[in-house]
Amino acid sequence: MAKAPAKGSTHRDDGQARALQERIRATFGAVTQRIELRRDGLNPCMFDGSLIAKATSRGDGSRPWYEIAAYARVDGGYVAAMTVIRTSASEQDIHWARTFPSMAELCTYFEAHDAASDVPVPKGLANATSPIAETALRAAALRQRIAAAQADYQSAVGDLLAALSDASDVRREA
Repeated sequence: MAKAPAKGSTHRDDGQARALQERIRATFGAVTQRIELRRDGLNPCMFDGSLIAKATSRGDGSRPWYEIAAYARVDGGYVAAMTVIRTSASEQDIHWARTFPSMAELCTYFEAHDAASDVPVPKGLANATSPIAETALRAAALRQRIAAAQADYQSAVGDLLAALSDASDVRREA
């Protein structure tokens, strides 16, 4: 007698798995594989699927830059992944991945992210003993880094969405 999959398992029989892999291959022209994405503070996001689009934004070295990607899961969902590469050796990079049931939700999530949260606030920005002019200059410099990070991120998201659109166009032509 066959053993039932454990509760919460995403077990599929071989026929279902092959059919889903073929669907991804037909839709995106990609071969499926086991993927493991790093997530800060959480277990890795592991799934069978394929990379369908990615984009990178490289800053000028004074602000974070981004590596973002979209994956199709064999089980029919999608995964958004982002790495924020910090520019200072004293700051850790940020890694996250999140699963979505639809491509529209994945795209909305990328579009809604505010890169301002990825720019660290320097220590002593508003030191009580600093002259007001010095504090104002530090704040203005921080605002510039935030605006630049937001522009870089939005550029990467635009590239990712264009790549996803191209993959969708290829699917419609097939």
